[in-house]
Amino acid sequence: MLLAHGWESNASRWEPLFPFLQKSGYTILALDAPAHGLSSGKEFNVLQYAHFIQTVFQKYEPQVLIGHSAGALTGLYFQHHYKFASLKKMVLLGSPSDLEIIIRNYANLLGLNNRVILLMHQYFMKRFNINPIDFSGKIFASSLSVPGMLSHDIDDNMVKIEESKKIESTWQNVQFIETKGLGHSMHDPTLYEQIEKFLLTA
Repeated sequence: MLLAHGWESNASRWEPLFPFLQKSGYTILALDAPAHGLSSGKEFNVLQYAHFIQTVFQKYEPQVLIGHSAGALTGLYFQHHYKFASLKKMVLLGSPSDLEIIIRNYANLLGLNNRVILLMHQYFMKRFNINPIDFSGKIFASSLSVPGMLSHDIDDNMVKIEESKKIESTWQNVQFIETKGLGHSMHDPTLYEQIEKFLLTA
């Protein structure tokens, strides 16, 4: 299985989950995203991160993909775009849905004005030929057939729970688990036990 962390994080964020994942019998791979942890680079975005994940899938063919935050959205885009047959299950935690909202949250965090937001839109259009308004986990999830577990905390102040509910609304084969009091990190033994159960269920 492959674990994909979120923005401003690294592979070590998964350490509390390892004991629960080891019971599944899977070999566990945890990567550092571009420009994070021990990975090189100066830029981080979902498309580049998805290419990183594609490289791992080509070599190791993971059957499970677990993602948190931006890593979760990247997982959705990855499977929607690359459609790897080896992938059998996905677990997504605290996932954003809309790139437009990610851009605005980032701008608010740094105190950027609307002119900068417009420039960011233009950057995505020029660099990747995508309109942020159309780049949505809700759209990606609608094309998935792989079974999924989607969890989000009601007290998440970084990514609102409504984002995951958008994804749930179009993913045909997903179970949604709402938590409370975990915030955006979502570190919790009870949740980890539910992930373990999901992975062990045929």
